[in-house]
Amino acid sequence: MVRERQVWSRGPTVSSFNLSVSLRVPEMSISYIPGPSEAIKFAWVQYISVFWILWFGLTFVVEFVYDQNIVETSRAVDGTPLAKLHQF
Repeated sequence: MVRERQVWSRGPTVSSFNLSVSLRVPEMSISYIPGPSEAIKFAWVQYISVFWILWFGLTFVVEFVYDQNIVETSRAVDGTPLAKLHQF
């Protein structure tokens, strides 16, 4: 039996074909409940990440406030107040 082979080439051809495909995939729901150790680990990671952001953010704000003299500061030695160092 001799089969005729078709050769596809680029560009418009005389005969064209339409391909229609319909796939049906059943819906599958997967439920996952983490164990206590995974929940604690996830909570710890969230706590550390939020703490890290707040720590550096607040450190930056405090250094900016005191370096730029936004708040009046004075120095006290042995509970005795000295003259104000910075005034606007």
